[in-house]
Amino acid sequence: MVLSQALAWIAAFLCIVETLRYVARISRVDTLNRAFHRIHIPAGILLLATAGLHSLLAGNFSDVSVSEIELAPALLTANWGTACFLCAIFLAVGYLPHRKLRRKWMFVHRVLAFLMLLLLVFHLADVGIHLPDRWTAPSFAENAGHDNSVYSEREAATPTPELAATASPLPTVEVATPTAAPTEEPILHSSQPEIISEEPMLEDSIYTGTGQGRNGTITVNVTVSSGKITDIEITGENETPKYFSRAKSVINSILSAQSTEVDAVTGATISAEGIKAAVEDALEQ
Repeated sequence: MVLSQALAWIAAFLCIVETLRYVARISRVDTLNRAFHRIHIPAGILLLATAGLHSLLAGNFSDVSVSEIELAPALLTANWGTACFLCAIFLAVGYLPHRKLRRKWMFVHRVLAFLMLLLLVFHLADVGIHLPDRWTAPSFAENAGHDNSVYSEREAATPTPELAATASPLPTVEVATPTAAPTEEPILHSSQPEIISEEPMLEDSIYTGTGQGRNGTITVNVTVSSGKITDIEITGENETPKYFSRAKSVINSILSAQSTEVDAVTGATISAEGIKAAVEDALEQ
């Protein structure tokens, strides 16, 4: 969701600000050092708040409604984001006995701060940079489906069967064209009829493929019989059950269309795209 993405970027910015405290200290610039010292604790508290809220909302799809929000669907899973958040908690808890530990605490504090920044880098590399779907044209088109008011040039040029049946034919006008002597050699046509292969494009078998879902890899078995896709079975996934049950409806669409070029499932876009990618991977074999 957009709120979770915004909280994630605020937390990442505060994480960088907190680690710059050490840079300001060794810079020996009094003004810079005092400024970062003044905001160090408030920024740390705000970091815990934003990172905690992001952890509670992370794992929900971008187009989920308020009533369908699931709290902490990814918080207890093994991921770099959870490790980074736990490191921030250890930093906050470790501040309590800092007066007694003094130099030992400062060393541990700096090591944990560096580890938190490193885990943040791993987390960003793992999940990537995500923007709201409304800002990206491909994702918006997939989530919104086909807009009846917008047609491509190819669709506009090709009438639908319903329009072709109801449209009145235009009158034909015969235009006499003068015959001219041929200036080029005539094209020779073969007397043999064109042979169209009726062999199925897909060989009958069971194919296995994988695709990337929201929380991990999705594995499917695709059964092909008489050259057609007859069954798609999910054999492995780690998705959120509430949303994955909705994403599996894309299987019926693929079976009906005999193609993965079908609309995405609203509310479970990433999981549905993972299923489609797994089917495509299986059929490529």
